[in-house]
Amino acid sequence: RVPEVNTREVPKWMENHDIEAVIDGFADAARRAIGAGCDGVEINIGQHSLIRQFLSGLTNQREDSWGTDRALFARRVISAVTDAASRSNSNAIVGLRLSCDELAPWAGITPVMAPDIAADLCANESGPIDYVVVVRGSIFSVEKTRPDFHESPGFNIETCRSIRQRLDRSTA
Repeated sequence: RVPEVNTREVPKWMENHDIEAVIDGFADAARRAIGAGCDGVEINIGQHSLIRQFLSGLTNQREDSWGTDRALFARRVISAVTDAASRSNSNAIVGLRLSCDELAPWAGITPVMAPDIAADLCANESGPIDYVVVVRGSIFSVEKTRPDFHESPGFNIETCRSIRQRLDRSTA
């Protein structure tokens, strides 16, 4: 129940049945997308996503299993989506859009943490993750989610390299 930064609106506490329904919804969406002829799906664990909210210490302050293991929700969604996608089409592509720097080092996901998070999320038993898109930003850094000319060229290259290096090691 972390208040939204701009409006200070407090969101509804998700009960277990709400969480399970959302996980089922992700799987259903993947099935529908693949069934409609899409080559694959991308799971958004980026700046504005619910999955990132569960993954981050900025927004996930739960004391139940969804908070003590912040990656649990992400792993469950990834498993449900990869399973649904592969059942719909064995050649379906599944990717992750992953916020690897929330620019809030006091509690958020940092570039140092990101390679291990990416490796954990890509070690999925239901099917492979075909690609990872590295993004940055969060609720406290909305202006950074779409970099403009105020950012130096190549600002995200080192984070991308560290993710790639870690994933290459974990799949070798």
